[in-house]
Amino acid sequence: MVKSVADLGVDYVIIDMLNFRGETKDRMFEFLRDYDSNLIQKYEKLYQTKYCDKDYANSIRRMSNKFIRKYKLDNYEKMYSFKKFK
Repeated sequence: MVKSVADLGVDYVIIDMLNFRGETKDRMFEFLRDYDSNLIQKYEKLYQTKYCDKDYANSIRRMSNKFIRKYKLDNYEKMYSFKKFK
């Protein structure tokens, strides 16, 4: 996915984890029931609170940051809010 986005010529990518605040969890599980109900158990294990398991989230961030750097999608200075608050 990161390579595909890089091929489009974007400046930066931010990858983060889904959180289940508000009605998000209900909507997500409704989607999963229709899409692939076998995934529900995996999401329940990852999301025992409103937030994803920290170790899993950190491993995803480390892996995605490697690809972000590899494809030079870390030009955050071009991000409006980055410039605004810098």
